[in-house]
Amino acid sequence: MLDYYAPIRLDNCTISIDKLKIVFLAQEEFINEIEKNPYCFANMFLGFSFDQKDTRSYQYRYKYIKTYDNKATMTVMIKHNSNEPFKCMLSLNPNKAFNNKMCINDIKHILKISMMYWIAQLDIAVDIQIDNNNITLLKDQRVEIEYRKNKTDCTQYLGKKRNKVGHVKKYDKAKECNLNIPLTRIEITCGNPAKENFATVLKRNLPKTYIYQEDILFNTESNNNCEYDNLNDTEKVLVRLLTKTSEKFKYWNKLGRKMKTKLKPYVFANAEEMLYDEDKMIEAANQIIDLLNFDFADLANGIYYNKGV
Repeated sequence: MLDYYAPIRLDNCTISIDKLKIVFLAQEEFINEIEKNPYCFANMFLGFSFDQKDTRSYQYRYKYIKTYDNKATMTVMIKHNSNEPFKCMLSLNPNKAFNNKMCINDIKHILKISMMYWIAQLDIAVDIQIDNNNITLLKDQRVEIEYRKNKTDCTQYLGKKRNKVGHVKKYDKAKECNLNIPLTRIEITCGNPAKENFATVLKRNLPKTYIYQEDILFNTESNNNCEYDNLNDTEKVLVRLLTKTSEKFKYWNKLGRKMKTKLKPYVFANAEEMLYDEDKMIEAANQIIDLLNFDFADLANGIYYNKGV
């Protein structure tokens, strides 16, 4: 059984928030106290342990970790080694941590010492009860990377940088969590849902996703009555090979534009495009906004301002 926080369940999938990063600008007095004694953070916020100090440029200097229910962790990074010394960040997995009220209470108390804070990143997870091998992301302008442990275990990425807005990951969640049902997870990295352009950016970054069956025979009926005779012998062989291989989309992406246009009605006759419910995805993100709308902060232009500072 997977852990979810406030999941949105549809007929064919479950939508949730699987990763959250909040950046906050701490008050100068707080930063000075940490500089004098890094371990004092654990006295201010019980349960956190000092993990390490990092003096490299553009890294966070002090790292603290707390574990909830022996399965969820929150990481807090204090003081950025740059020209933004008050910049700090906390990160966690809401699905694992937010069902523990102590975690939300800790976030509230940590952000209370900030001048302002905002959501820097969240991952929207879409879980589909279909085998990972029967779902694929169609390559677009983003870099495509595949990590294949074996013939049947493939993780697919769109976008080179993992934490950048627009990065997409598709993998076998059932195998990762040792489930006895098929389950594929698609994770889409998004920015700040409190910004006005969130819906536009989300829609632009949704990947073309196909669900297909490999066992459909290649004939005119299974190909939506397309005229198979329009293809030459080489093209017919190519279509047959593409419809039979488990790596159909990998090889499809290597074809030129004209060849794709001609062969698409045949190659994708046994594939159905999956349509994302954008409204429900936005609803899941808005639940995080509502949760972080603490009584000491005012939200404006995607940023929470601490009224007490």
